[in-house]
Amino acid sequence: MPTPSTIRDHLLPQLREWLLQPELVAYPHLLAELESLSLAYILRAFQQLGWAAAIGQTVSASELVWQFKIAPQYEQLLHRLLEVLHQANILEEYDQEWKVVQFITTLDIESQLIRLRQNYPTATAELDLLQRCGSHLAQVLQGQCDPIQLLFPQGDLTTATQLYHTSTGAALMNRLVQQAVSFAIQASGDQSAEKTLKILEIGAGTGGTTAALLPQIATINAEYTFTDLSPLFLQKAQQRFQNYKCVQYKLLDVECSPQSQGFDPGSYDLIIAANVLHATQDLRQSLKHARQLLAPGGMLVLLEGTQPQGWLDLIFGITEGWWRFTDRDLRPAYPLIGAEQWQQLLPTCGFTDPIVIAPVLNPATIAPQSLFVAQADPTNCDWMIFTDRQGLGQQLASHLLGQVTMVIAGETYRQQGAEFTVNPHCRADFEQLTAAIPQPQNILYLWGLDSPTTTDWALESLMAATETTCTSLLHLLQTLQSAPTLWLITQGAVTTNTENTVSQKPGFIQSPIWGLGKVIALEHPALHCRCVDLDPSLPLLAQVAELDKELQSTSCENQIAIRNHSRYVARLGRFGQENDALSLPNQPFRLTSLTRGTLDQLILQPIDRRSPGSTEVEIRVYATGLNLIDLLDILKLLPFERNWFGVECAGEIAAIGSEVTDFQVGDAVVALAAGSFSQYVTVDAALVALKPEHLSFAEAATIPAAFLTADDALRLANLSAGERILIHAGATGTGMAAVMLAQRIGAEVYATASPGKWQALEALGVKQIMNSRTLDFAEQVMTLTQGEGVDVVLNSLSGEFIPKSLAVLSDTGRFLEIGKRQVWNAAEIAQVKPKVTYHLIDLMTVAQQQPDQIRTRLRDLMQSGIRPLPQTVFPIQKVVQAFRYMQQAQHIGKIVVTQSRNNLFRFVLMGLT
Repeated sequence: MPTPSTIRDHLLPQLREWLLQPELVAYPHLLAELESLSLAYILRAFQQLGWAAAIGQTVSASELVWQFKIAPQYEQLLHRLLEVLHQANILEEYDQEWKVVQFITTLDIESQLIRLRQNYPTATAELDLLQRCGSHLAQVLQGQCDPIQLLFPQGDLTTATQLYHTSTGAALMNRLVQQAVSFAIQASGDQSAEKTLKILEIGAGTGGTTAALLPQIATINAEYTFTDLSPLFLQKAQQRFQNYKCVQYKLLDVECSPQSQGFDPGSYDLIIAANVLHATQDLRQSLKHARQLLAPGGMLVLLEGTQPQGWLDLIFGITEGWWRFTDRDLRPAYPLIGAEQWQQLLPTCGFTDPIVIAPVLNPATIAPQSLFVAQADPTNCDWMIFTDRQGLGQQLASHLLGQVTMVIAGETYRQQGAEFTVNPHCRADFEQLTAAIPQPQNILYLWGLDSPTTTDWALESLMAATETTCTSLLHLLQTLQSAPTLWLITQGAVTTNTENTVSQKPGFIQSPIWGLGKVIALEHPALHCRCVDLDPSLPLLAQVAELDKELQSTSCENQIAIRNHSRYVARLGRFGQENDALSLPNQPFRLTSLTRGTLDQLILQPIDRRSPGSTEVEIRVYATGLNLIDLLDILKLLPFERNWFGVECAGEIAAIGSEVTDFQVGDAVVALAAGSFSQYVTVDAALVALKPEHLSFAEAATIPAAFLTADDALRLANLSAGERILIHAGATGTGMAAVMLAQRIGAEVYATASPGKWQALEALGVKQIMNSRTLDFAEQVMTLTQGEGVDVVLNSLSGEFIPKSLAVLSDTGRFLEIGKRQVWNAAEIAQVKPKVTYHLIDLMTVAQQQPDQIRTRLRDLMQSGIRPLPQTVFPIQKVVQAFRYMQQAQHIGKIVVTQSRNNLFRFVLMGLT
């Protein structure tokens, strides 16, 4: 590929000629007229909303939100509209308030439209969309009008397609893109039949840019991949471009890992992204995903708006997606950034020598869009993985953000794209490697995982393995040209006092790596060397998930061991009770609160044990699942009162009633048990089941409440194979349980979760994941289902999420409510969708009223081989920290509070998360 500066030098003379064409000479005047028309629509909308502005009046944005009854999702748009009035000298800003300095009351918009249509016949798309959206602006701001229907009435993409393809501005920029791509192909000089040029378009949408490129692409040996997030756009594109045999059509969400969506890293020579990246939440993340797809030296052609425009805000700003950005350090208040910011951003994401072409329409006007061209830095490497033969490194690579370079142990040095083969014993190979990739940001050393297992502990094997792993690590350190973060990964190499025998330490042979890691930390602190020991008893994918979570952690710990989904760190601490730990009484106890409303008043209160009744059993509790209802209860946020904490536990039978025949003293069990944050709890035997031997007590405690709630909900919904279900808060305990059960049924799962938890859902096989912190999920669900929506909603969210969830539910769907606060009742649901079936799920009520039903379902679950949920474990003395951790909403799966059988904790490695 030619350099970006060569492409710029080729395009600029042509651009100067194009700008002399009459329609482009008139284009700056059209832009000014569109801004004037937009201002008129904004003023009319404010008048329709009831703002009788007077000169000198002062008002805050928050007051206008209340006065105008602005829907929450449009508050950012309102702020932007106020800025437009400020730029038009109608408002002045004083101490975060707006003062009216002039006001226009005569708004002859219709005459203005007629004049513009006569003077600018090529601006049909701009004027049609602006008229359609601007005339409904007041209704949109109040949430009374669907903006998607304004942009695409009855799914018609015609006007939007014209805006991106035939409008004056789009035609100019598409022509620039077309010429840049054409020159890049010609200058590369490799169009032979043996070489297929691979081109990818991200977020191709209506195909405006695609249409400008395909006539040229079709004449060469090329493969063009048209991608978008929307199945509707793919379907329309297949119809529109059906005569081009070189085109493939694939779904791609550039905000998620491309590898997890079936795209091979480094497989494209050229990537085009036209007017799409600004619509993603995080520009850096999206650019890094694009960089992952490019081959080293490949080219990115990026077209983006670089100036705010009022008329575009009235068209696209009415959609929630326009405001969904979260990278506030880069974009504090508006989705577009300037050309200079783009040029500064691209090199930080793995691109070199970015150039910008911003057409100067006249001395006073620069085009509102700019073209950027940059190359993939051939030496850029966010992650260098010395990968293992087990496949852990390969699996992990698909989860990592940024460019990944793989290093394989072999006989001779070889490079193939972003993959290297290196002889572990040959220092010269490492010198070549570090010369080719001089500045990796992170190095993951996994070669120690290939050490012999406990079945091959012959002295020769031990010595050979140690020499290979330690020698190669030494060669790596001696040849590094920079100071990346160094991660040394082992499996079962260190003890956490959770292992009973040597056979439970299969990674014993890898322990010298930890020794080297400690020396590296002392002698080369710039490497920030961190040792992570994985749990060898976990399945490979579970180990990948745990390691990925650790790599994303902001913790400064440098010696970490993962055991049974719990995180242990080596830290010097004072032996004995810590200041922030609850005191353990010398007799049976239960958790109680001296004062509701705060976590600071929790204590472990001594109690008398209660002998079981004839049909009851007493359980010695070893693990208790923490549920949201417990936190809400302590914080005094429940709409009802109860006098106990804990709804589920795992432990051993301590005593049985006279009529109990299913259990014996000493049996390991799980139970639904009110008041299970206790040392002993007495419960109806119908709510108890035997614990499978392969589950620990902490694992078993994740199952009862979450899976029984999910099971009850899906039974009431009568969910069947092929139906669509939306599961809110899908990374919580009940959410993940519902995902697993729905997948067993064969339903199509859509889930929401905060972005940091998406990988946990991806590991469960969920493909359609949306943000649980915004209302964008509704638009995304309707797009993904091509407007059909879902059949079932499992809801645990409140506020505006309820009507939004109903909006994506089919007219005869089922709405399942498991929330405890601010829930809607059946009558409220019926007012919105009268034919929807509504169920409020309350597991403990079912347990009290139908214990025999719980008995059957709980025992069936425990015998079904269901997987336990991921858990974060706290000892009972740290129960306050457990509640605080739930309050932060950072956990995935379940939080479990454990009790030792002898209540003695010696923290050689402190259990932390």
